Amino acid sequence: MLATLAFSLLMLMPPASVPASPQDQKFIPVEGATLQARQEAAARAAAAAPRTPYWTAYSFDVRPGVATDFEWIGDDGLHIQIDGSSVISSNSADARFETRNLGVFLLRTVGADASVTRIEVYNLARRREYSGYPVYWAGRATNDESLNLLRGLAETSRPEETAAAATRAIALHDDRRVPSMLEALARAST
Repeated sequence: MLATLAFSLLMLMPPASVPASPQDQKFIPVEGATLQARQEAAARAAAAAPRTPYWTAYSFDVRPGVATDFEWIGDDGLHIQIDGSSVISSNSADARFETRNLGVFLLRTVGADASVTRIEVYNLARRREYSGYPVYWAGRATNDESLNLLRGLAETSRPEETAAAATRAIALHDDRRVPSMLEALARAST
């Protein structure tokens, strides 16, 4: 009900302006031929920096008709903000409400395993603080790379919130395999 009300209000408002980009947000770029290689480069760079948790992040192909982590400011000053992985799905053809510039952010521990402790999907057009931790930017991932990484996290992650966040991130991908992948995860879920 609340999501329907928020979406109805959003249909009446123009979007907030001045989108940010990964470069504007001072992400630390990492190089590599694959997403895995870029994740490993981020782990090496983080190991050489002060010992704090760190984010690895990448963009992906987002399915049409969803809005996540967005902010709208109306001409009358009305401000609506939906943070984090909240998602509003629309069958509307109105592209003003889609957030197609999303990134998967993986908060990792420092150390040999660099395990993922948190997963977020953020709108790259919004500026954030990322809990004060450095963000290593891995660029754009292919659907295969992203879905394989997230499926592995959804199948093996503890705590359950991390697995659930990986599953939500999978659902946002624009890929014909997503429905069957989500069905398989649901069948295997305890």
